[in-house]
Amino acid sequence: MPIYDPGQENVPPQNNPKLSDGRAAKLAYGPGFGGANNGIVMYQGSHDIGGTDPQNVEAERAFFNFVLLSGINQRPSITLGGIPPVFIPGQSYAFTTTVTGGNPAFAYAWTSSCGGSFSPSASNPNPTFTAPNMGTGCNILVTVTDACLRANFAFTYPEIPLQATADLAITKTNGVTTVNAGSTTNFYTVVVTNNGPSAAGGATISDPAVAGLTKTGIGACTALGGAVCPAAGNGAGQLGITNLEAGTVAIPTLPSGGSVTFSITTTVTATIGSVTNTATVTEPAGVTDTNTANNTASDTDPVTPVSNLVIVKTDGVLQSMPGAALPTQSR
Repeated sequence: MPIYDPGQENVPPQNNPKLSDGRAAKLAYGPGFGGANNGIVMYQGSHDIGGTDPQNVEAERAFFNFVLLSGINQRPSITLGGIPPVFIPGQSYAFTTTVTGGNPAFAYAWTSSCGGSFSPSASNPNPTFTAPNMGTGCNILVTVTDACLRANFAFTYPEIPLQATADLAITKTNGVTTVNAGSTTNFYTVVVTNNGPSAAGGATISDPAVAGLTKTGIGACTALGGAVCPAAGNGAGQLGITNLEAGTVAIPTLPSGGSVTFSITTTVTATIGSVTNTATVTEPAGVTDTNTANNTASDTDPVTPVSNLVIVKTDGVLQSMPGAALPTQSR
């Protein structure tokens, strides 16, 4: 890129045969010998960079702009690879960098806005990143510095979401191995636990109606570990028989390590065979359950038949005579 002074007086070539009889260049800037892969050079004539006169200040500005632009032109350019659309807590991802430009060798520095870890180190060009267990989103940044100390960086934008994950588990038992037909005091205890690592508020509980059992009541709910029980009743999300059988009971707050416990009273309407009662917990929207094998619990008990036998025996008379034969009746 040439800059010339149209008002510059021409230098007669006879005074110096090496000079052309044309306009004098004040600044020439570009790749050496016109080659795109060559370094950037600048020729500046007419003024030096010393002094405070306007022409000196202009020369200083031109010089420092040259230094800045030549550094930008020669700095390393970075392309990131292995970045997922969503991070799963605790999972590992193989990051890669492709660097063009700059002068090897390169130094790398990785950082994460959400924590996690880089292996074998944050200075590796292609590290393995293990996402943290908690958080909502993450920005990944890598800074690459070349042998001439020119640095550039690449980062993820917008923020990469951090998918919430939790291991929800449920147990259900009545504490017995058999039930009596017609029993009205058959109690099941249900426990829902969040094994983490993320919170799972909004998880729902389902306990469908089954043949041979009729739910008659629900006991008080207790919560541990910062969890909050659903309110008793049959309003939206509340803990009631109708909602349990519809699968719409919602636990409002269920942090990692939290649990809720409640009981269900049933009447055994089956007279023979066995009865099975099943409960299921389902993760809320936005949370991935990492272990669905423990999301359902069943209790099966054989039914013991119960009968009420009655025997009556009578002779059908109110009094008898000595030696008289008495009729007998039995039922």
